[in-house]
Amino acid sequence: RKDSKKLRYLFDCFGGVMNTAALRPVSRPLKGLLRTLGEHQDSEVRTAQLAHLQASSALPAGPALVGLVALLDSRRQEARDEFEHRFRALDRRSVHRALHDAMERIRR
Repeated sequence: RKDSKKLRYLFDCFGGVMNTAALRPVSRPLKGLLRTLGEHQDSEVRTAQLAHLQASSALPAGPALVGLVALLDSRRQEARDEFEHRFRALDRRSVHRALHDAMERIRR
């Protein structure tokens, strides 16, 4: 996720130099992948925080907590299921070509 974010930030910061329109085949699927990875990580972190609060007795166990954990787990699983689709969108010839062309423009 961090490497993907770095790549996106490079596009955002240097898009004018790199021709933003030419990077569109990379930018859109990259944003989708980042959303999916972010949803997965956020769900993981929230679940861990709830478990920590429950273990420290700061948060009583009950139906609401069980429901919240189940919702977070469902979101995490949806993100895991979506990952392959999002990754495949980046692993296309048009994306590879756009990245290659962008790197060639930078080298000039």
